[in-house]
Amino acid sequence: VKLRLFKRNREYLDKTKRFLGFCQEYIEKKRKKLETEGKVSENPDFITLLLRGKGTEDEYTDEEILHEFTTFFFAGMDTTGHMLTMATYYFARSGEDVQRAIMKEADEITKAGTNVTNELLHKAEIIHAFMKETLRVATPAAFIFAREVLVDHHLEDIPLKKGDLISTLILAKNYNPEHFKDPYQFNMNRWISAHPDYAEAAHKD
Repeated sequence: VKLRLFKRNREYLDKTKRFLGFCQEYIEKKRKKLETEGKVSENPDFITLLLRGKGTEDEYTDEEILHEFTTFFFAGMDTTGHMLTMATYYFARSGEDVQRAIMKEADEITKAGTNVTNELLHKAEIIHAFMKETLRVATPAAFIFAREVLVDHHLEDIPLKKGDLISTLILAKNYNPEHFKDPYQFNMNRWISAHPDYAEAAHKD
């Protein structure tokens, strides 16, 4: 790829260069803003959190900040896109009563305009339940990358040997009938505490 022998290689490298340039420019703007204002807001964004460690033992190099930014950019973009796509799909398949309940809460949020607060969002119980159920049945992260066991030990009653590779299959947990009744059925009510279908077992620990 780095030899740029083929057109697709050249296009890939050119697009990568432009994207990294955009990231570096964005980070530099954040850095200048932080230096000019000299203070951090009560709810700082991710880049600000990385930049404000300058001069401390938690300081990140420019390269490390760039790598962290690009990692979260792509990870957040793909997973969010997947979740919104699946939420739209399940919304379209839901009954009118569910759709009306969701839209009612959405209307209340939009009335706030640009003054949406965390308190207002936390009141959207139906929307939260719907999104949680979407993540349960169609999670964008079905498993985590395998980790290598460094020393022999036990995880509760499970023996782990040095060199073993372990992972967590999130998708299997989400469909475990011990935690979720009728796990293959989309039911947002399992996340609403006052509802008879509330999945109490899934909320323990």
